[in-house]
Amino acid sequence: MSPQRHAALGLFFVAVIGVLGYFTLFKTDFSLGGETQQITVWFPEANGLRKGDAVWVAGVRWGKVQGLEYDSETDDINRRIRVDLALDNSVDLYANHEIRVQESTVLGGKVLAIEPGTRDSGPRPEGELFGTVEANVLAALGDLVEENREPLTSTIANLDETMTDVRSLVAGAREGEGVLGSLLVDNELRDSVRASATNIETVSADLQAITADARAGKGLVGRLLSDEELADRVAKVVEEIDGAVTEFKLLATDVREGKGTMGMLISDEEVAGRVRSALDDFAELTRGLRAGEGTLGMLLEDEELAAVFKGAVDDIRGITTAITEGKGTLGALIQEREVYDDIASIVADFKVVSTGLANGEGTIGRLLKDDDIYDEISFALQTLTGSLEEAREAAPVTAFISAVALGF
Repeated sequence: MSPQRHAALGLFFVAVIGVLGYFTLFKTDFSLGGETQQITVWFPEANGLRKGDAVWVAGVRWGKVQGLEYDSETDDINRRIRVDLALDNSVDLYANHEIRVQESTVLGGKVLAIEPGTRDSGPRPEGELFGTVEANVLAALGDLVEENREPLTSTIANLDETMTDVRSLVAGAREGEGVLGSLLVDNELRDSVRASATNIETVSADLQAITADARAGKGLVGRLLSDEELADRVAKVVEEIDGAVTEFKLLATDVREGKGTMGMLISDEEVAGRVRSALDDFAELTRGLRAGEGTLGMLLEDEELAAVFKGAVDDIRGITTAITEGKGTLGALIQEREVYDDIASIVADFKVVSTGLANGEGTIGRLLKDDDIYDEISFALQTLTGSLEEAREAAPVTAFISAVALGF
């Protein structure tokens, strides 16, 4: 054998030893003699867990199952299975830790998973460790199927019946039965449906056009969408309507509660009685009028008085007609321009005179406005009054002297 072949064989041997060493040291539970942590966990059942299965801590391979024991004499179901674990390194467990047996893969295999928990939950209470068993996916699926076997059977039967109905419906449609069959074989109905579809497309196009116009601000809807001022006005109108409705509701509430005149009429028996009495009096009055009672009743029923009243009305109508035709002083004043002008001239002259008097013009105006003239006239009247008083006082003496003189 050549040296090259010996070298190749040696390299191959070394590679095989390296691969075996890798799988021995890193892919198995092989240990080079380091210390391990031994812990015991109690379970209600093993669920297929075996000695040598892996132990995971937070998803990391951390050791293996060292042994399992079944205690058939215990009364505590949670302590039936004892599982001894050998951990490569120690692990701190906190109060919210979890230990459970779960599936390694969907196809099978078990692992013992440890979730250490969080530090903020506090330290783990002293005592034994207990774990739980995660349900097997396939077993849970089997249980689900078993629990729903009867409903599933009924569903399958219903599905089969439905398929039979569908086949019957298809066969009837092929023979022209029903609306679908008529659509398949009746050309006139098919054309009608096609025309309806065309109309729907037209209506859709019209709606699209209306929508486009509205977006462009055309029409009332478009203005409402684009014109903020108009939208605000409409909103104000709506608010006013809403306010009016609210006020009407409040008014109705007040009426029901007997507030206001209408409420009193509805709820107050005394007021209602008064209104009823007033209506009765009015009815009595109308009956009296019909019977010819009173002046108004006599006007309605007494023909002689009615004739007199009618004559008076005719006289008044004649007077108004004469006035309208310009007859008499009042008619001439209303109809003839000259009489109106004369009266207007007189009024104007009187206005001029009154204005002059107000301004102190003329004798009367000066008498009204000039204080000196008033004082002089007052002084003259006082002097005249004094003279008359003296004459009256001297009159008896004069009369006596005259009488004596006549005697002689």
